[in-house]
Amino acid sequence: MRVKVGEAERRSMAGWLETRGFTHFVTLAFNPNKLGMVGTGHTLLLGGSQRAVRRLQEWDARVNRRALGRRWSKKVDERMRAAAFLEHPRTNTHWHLLALPPVVPEPSGFVHFMEAEWRKLEPNGTVQIEPIYDSKQLSRYVTKELGDPECWEHFELLGPRIS
Repeated sequence: MRVKVGEAERRSMAGWLETRGFTHFVTLAFNPNKLGMVGTGHTLLLGGSQRAVRRLQEWDARVNRRALGRRWSKKVDERMRAAAFLEHPRTNTHWHLLALPPVVPEPSGFVHFMEAEWRKLEPNGTVQIEPIYDSKQLSRYVTKELGDPECWEHFELLGPRIS
């Protein structure tokens, strides 16, 4: 059963996100139009939203492995943390994330391998990564589609538990 989220719940989620200490705003787009896949339901033509979720999870694992090495899954406190929001699951599918990078000696490298790993998974995809300067505004922005039951259903928390 799909649940429609009201404005009060969306505001509550945005308020919670503001306090999590995320440092980066990330957009991961699939861009199937580059392949000539135009029209409704193009999201990942086979698999829909579930495929989008699998791609996000695979990207998360790849970024953490690249940052932390082979045993990344054992380094719970060092892994990337993110809140990911699916947008436009039936048309221009993309993810918006509020993220905290993995704990690495050179944090600037984080941006490079986030981009590189998404392009390996989605060669026609695009990545946009920006530092967060206004967490209140971005928290509202990433939650704007939560009224769509499919977007609420595919809200994802990545990494160790975000307290």
